Amino acid sequence: MTYLQAKHALCNAHLLRELTYVLENYQQVWAETMLKLLMEIHQAVLDAKAVGEAALFPKQLADFQNRYDQIVVEGLWVNPAPEPPP
Repeated sequence: MTYLQAKHALCNAHLLRELTYVLENYQQVWAETMLKLLMEIHQAVLDAKAVGEAALFPKQLADFQNRYDQIVVEGLWVNPAPEPPP
């Protein structure tokens, strides 16, 4: 996948640190859930590579995507966008 308009991205190490900060400083459960999911995905990729697979199975990917999306919804619910200024 190519993002033609992307100007910035975080690597997973930075993302894990940001999630850890949110968890430790704001005790937001969704951040811990996302941390665990990202580590689970990483392990699944390592496991797949160890047995010679070039990619995760489509069902695995769909499951990870659904879980990721659910966690994002929870994070957005806990942290709604601020009201626009008048």
